[in-house]
Amino acid sequence: MRIVLHIGSSKTGTTALQTSLTQQAGFLARQGILYPAVRSRPINHHFLAMHLRERTGLPRVFRSIYKNRPDLLSRDFEANWNDVRRQIRKYKPHTLVLSSECLFNASDLERGAEFRDQLRQFSDDISIVAYIRQPSAMYLSGLQQTLKSYGGFHPPAAANFRQGIEFYETLFNCQANVAAYDRTTLANGDIVTDFVQRHLPTIDVRQLKFDPLQLNETLSAEIMSILQDYRRVNHPDADSVPSIEHRHFRMQLQALEHRFGLHRRPSMHEGIGHFIDHASVDLLWLRETRGISFRGIEYDAIRPAADNPYRNCSRVADICEVDEDRKQEILMRLMKKAVTPSIRMPAYIDSWLRRRLGNRTLRSIHAAMRAIKTRVVG
Repeated sequence: MRIVLHIGSSKTGTTALQTSLTQQAGFLARQGILYPAVRSRPINHHFLAMHLRERTGLPRVFRSIYKNRPDLLSRDFEANWNDVRRQIRKYKPHTLVLSSECLFNASDLERGAEFRDQLRQFSDDISIVAYIRQPSAMYLSGLQQTLKSYGGFHPPAAANFRQGIEFYETLFNCQANVAAYDRTTLANGDIVTDFVQRHLPTIDVRQLKFDPLQLNETLSAEIMSILQDYRRVNHPDADSVPSIEHRHFRMQLQALEHRFGLHRRPSMHEGIGHFIDHASVDLLWLRETRGISFRGIEYDAIRPAADNPYRNCSRVADICEVDEDRKQEILMRLMKKAVTPSIRMPAYIDSWLRRRLGNRTLRSIHAAMRAIKTRVVG
């Protein structure tokens, strides 16, 4: 059996890929390819990073769940592995696909050896797969993702992806399969098509049928700024703890923004993207060892940054162009929605009145009620 271990990196279409593989898990299994379901997460295999990164920092997705309970972490880790083992015995696949961007930042060689040995219980034929995105685009996308759940973020800085790739190359004594996450170079401009063609060549990608979901929708700079203000005021001591309340608030903001045509893609202040890209010396390594380069970067100008002029950036407005008028309009629209009472005539009464509009008195009552509703709801 061959194992395809997809390690990310983050913000390279991982959710779209994982969702598509999950949707097609049944079809893939019939073709001899197993994308196993596990109990910890519905579409991915983040549990693989539970032990691999335990000492160097649990992935954020598990931090608030396990905290200081290594016994629960170990129990759930083993339960997920048992799920994988059972499915391997059931389907007897020729290819096992495991995917988690949480794996990318692993660096603990001792834990890594344990992880490698666990995988080799299934097979010694292991391929490491990684996609790399242009650092400036990755930072902006990561900023949006962070602010969907949290209030704070890391300031702009050079990207470090060489360490993560070389960690796995050392661990498995092989060269990782690295590709650029760039829609101009991905097969069909799509991460799913590209991944299947590169790593699951026995599958005709035209046979894959999946729902085109709107995944990881782009947040405007205005909504990012509102979300950060909301966390700062309402949860100043729990800034790093995700909440359902925060998610619902974000969804309301996005719905209003789209309803009134206020959504704009965010853009960083001039100079920030240039700084991130040209301080990322790992781009030189990527070009030299993999032949991968990104457009718009002056490779001769790449060098380690002696000083980071953006190290103290902590507000969305420090990073992105925030239209204060548009931000204010979104907030006012939200306030109007919050204070507007929901008055709705029961359907059966409305129907009864409609059937008797020939009655002058009832017609007057019906018209008065509609006028009141219109005036109150707006």
